[in-house]
Amino acid sequence: MTYIDLTLPGKGRVVQFDMSKQPIMGWTQTEEVLCVLVRVASAKDAKVKVEKRKLTITVEGPDGQKYKAELPLDGTVETDDGTWSVQIRRLSVKVQVKKSKYSQEEWDRLVNLPVKDTKNWLEYDWDAHDDVEVDDVEPDEKEQPDEEPKKKRAPDETGKPAETKQQKQDRWSAAQEKIRTEAEAAAKVAKKRSAPPPAPLQFTFSQLFILLLFTVLLTALTTYLFTTWALLPRPSFIRRGEL
Repeated sequence: MTYIDLTLPGKGRVVQFDMSKQPIMGWTQTEEVLCVLVRVASAKDAKVKVEKRKLTITVEGPDGQKYKAELPLDGTVETDDGTWSVQIRRLSVKVQVKKSKYSQEEWDRLVNLPVKDTKNWLEYDWDAHDDVEVDDVEPDEKEQPDEEPKKKRAPDETGKPAETKQQKQDRWSAAQEKIRTEAEAAAKVAKKRSAPPPAPLQFTFSQLFILLLFTVLLTALTTYLFTTWALLPRPSFIRRGEL
């Protein structure tokens, strides 16, 4: 993490500013593995801290700029040595983490954050799906010492044909749209609840003076018209009350 130290004049106190940037990222998955791509080209160094429900990735770019991403995961992952890996490549840094046995299913999203907070820097990368290397993450010997890695469900096990890549992408897009719609609806409700009550009407002195003047003029005009009408001569049958 990069800091700039500033000493305040006359106080001798040091202020530290974190200058790490949020990197642009992509992610993909299999049934057992998460793959996160940090899009920093020609990185010098990369460090990963794996927690059960959080990933912290720090990358140093070729110009010395530090990038840091803290990802509160939407599921749980393994934290033991050998269950995750990091690889610095020419155009990105690839981090692979093994899902825990309680989360070995298709995740709808990577992080437990509103879509509006991640749409500018995190996206699902369909092109990187075939780039996931299951061999990079060692299997947990305590769980399945003699079994082969879990394979994808065969079509005849459920009676349904296997999903194509396009069908998975459509289902994923529908799930993301649902999450986005729910987030926008919740934001509108919260904004409506937190909206301040309408302010009472307030007038300045000049506005009150103009309003009073308009009222006086309107009253004088009404009186003049009524008086003029009352003084007009009337036909004799109207004076006698005859029709």
